[in-house]
Amino acid sequence: SNNKDELFKFLPDELSDYDKNEVFRIISPNNIKTISEGFISNDYKEQIKGLTMFALNKGMNISPLPRVVFKHNDAQNSNNFIGKTAYYDPTNSSIVLFTSGRDPISIVNSYSHELIHHIQNLEGRLEGVGSENIHEDDYLEEIEREAYEGGGMLLRNYKDTLRQQQTFQQNMITERENINFNLLEKELDTILE
Repeated sequence: SNNKDELFKFLPDELSDYDKNEVFRIISPNNIKTISEGFISNDYKEQIKGLTMFALNKGMNISPLPRVVFKHNDAQNSNNFIGKTAYYDPTNSSIVLFTSGRDPISIVNSYSHELIHHIQNLEGRLEGVGSENIHEDDYLEEIEREAYEGGGMLLRNYKDTLRQQQTFQQNMITERENINFNLLEKELDTILE
């Protein structure tokens, strides 16, 4: 795990350089260190990047990517129970996330929801929305339901993938000198499929 070139000799030739580097990243000494410190970052910006890459890798239609704007110091909004947590602006394809007083998972959950609205916009399905109140617009209710469902499932799948990676790293690499190569081979086969 310390020598990229040596590791590459054991990997299938049909893997792209990106995939080979990804395998190296997963089992590199840097990641061994992160296990003891907590593998999954609480940095919501890093998790938003990870969720975005996850969505792209799943083939979701999110390109061109939305612009993401963070509103950090909106005390009036954060102190209001019915204040905004996030919104999608289809006129400039941007996601605005309110961060004051919110935990990281809540912020990433809002991003995931708004990412579904971005997809809806790219598909031309936000043009018929005439209100911000679901009680006044049945179509808006349908669009919102899809965003809640789709965004929630996207985040759940992303988190499950992170949990699998964390479990893999914790089980496979307990010490640098004590690598379980049978588990490594099994997990790499799964990853490379």
